[in-house]
Amino acid sequence: MGISNEQLEQLEQIMEDIPYLIKFQGPNSQYAKSLVEMGELHMCSAQYYADQERISGIRGQGDQYENEIMGFIHVDMGCPIYCMYAVYKQQCKANEILIDKRLIRDFCPVGGYITICETVPFINQINSVYVKGFDIGLVTYGNQSIVTGMKLLEKRRAGHY
Repeated sequence: MGISNEQLEQLEQIMEDIPYLIKFQGPNSQYAKSLVEMGELHMCSAQYYADQERISGIRGQGDQYENEIMGFIHVDMGCPIYCMYAVYKQQCKANEILIDKRLIRDFCPVGGYITICETVPFINQINSVYVKGFDIGLVTYGNQSIVTGMKLLEKRRAGHY
């Protein structure tokens, strides 16, 4: 099993207000198709995402600060990353999911595919298949600080918090 039963229970508590996860796939239909038909996740390394903004010159294309702690320490740059958008219950109305159109512009600027998954079954499926262990949870954005950086380093976690 990927994560312990205790970690899985904690995760399910965190996600109880999040019935769906959305993956913005971009224009490559193969990523959406392989997720839906075969349960395959297309992941890139933290280094890939850190390089994207620098290479493309487009702010927000990738994340130049990926896995960066305290403004200069880069950790686990080879680790694969898979992010999805969390849909909260209050965004669900009569068989519709309400999301800000800026998300689509930001994550699918040239069009593309959007895959919607039920949260708990998706997490349970990953946990039943990925036996090497993984780190999973909600992304929190904020200003970096020495205190936050020290917490991440103490827990030996990647630069995600």
